[in-house]
This record gives sequence, C-alpha cells and structure tokens, in this order.
Amino acid sequence: MSEMETPILFAQTNSFGEFTREPILTVACVLLIVVSIAWIIVSRMIVRQLKRYDKAVAQPKRRRPTPRTKKAWDEPPG
Repeated sequence: MSEMETPILFAQTNSFGEFTREPILTVACVLLIVVSIAWIIVSRMIVRQLKRYDKAVAQPKRRRPTPRTKKAWDEPPG
C-alpha cells in the first residue's frame, strides 16, 4: 500500500465504531448538533422580531378619529 491509501483505508474501517467506544465523543457530537439547531432557531426568531420592530417603527401611529359633536346647524330646522 502507498502512503496515500493508508489514511483512506483507516477512515473507512473506523467509521462509527469510534462513537461506540468513546461515549464522550458521542455526547460532544450530539451537543454540537443540538446547539447548532438551537442557534439557527434563535437567530431566525431574532431576525423576525427585528423585522417586526422595523415595520412598526416605519408606520406612523394611527389615531382614532375624535368623535364629532353635534352642532345646532347639523340638524334641519323643524
């Protein structure tokens, strides 16, 4: 075997057996996956909230129309 084939053969033979022999490695990989997924979810939530905030700030505040009071000249005489 040449020197280039040795690492490839080594990588193929030790595929998932290393995970069962090393529980710390398994826990570290699972934690990495969980933290990565949580980071994606939290960052999307933050971006969504920032977009909502920007949209709310950009819109002028709407006021309720003031109720119109009746005037004497609003009604017909009679």
